[in-house]
Amino acid sequence: MNKYVWHNPYLPQTLQVAEIILYFSNILSIVFIGLQGGITLSILAITALQILAAFGIANLRWWGIILGVVSVAFQSVRLTFLALQYGVSIFDVLKYFLSGNQIINTMFTVAILVLLLHPMSRSYAKANFTKRIP
Repeated sequence: MNKYVWHNPYLPQTLQVAEIILYFSNILSIVFIGLQGGITLSILAITALQILAAFGIANLRWWGIILGVVSVAFQSVRLTFLALQYGVSIFDVLKYFLSGNQIINTMFTVAILVLLLHPMSRSYAKANFTKRIP
């Protein structure tokens, strides 16, 4: 019998919702980016890390939360630094993140970060998560 799960219904609400959003947003991003034909290696790597983070959270592992926060934050910070490197102003970057095409992605990103860093998530993780790597 397999001891690993893809979804853990016994997690608190904050971690359950973060886990579901991590799965859902990455599956949707693969589908929509795949339809546009713009899948790159970096997009696949970030997507794989976020799905692995959701799997780690479902299996009560600390690295799942850490990987989730780092991969979600890295995705936004990478786009910001790339834009600033090419001379785009910070206001244009904010306008891009809040534009019609990106607003849903920005909302998912903020929601995941807030849910993973919420005090209820952190206290549950401190009490129940293991730091052991299988």
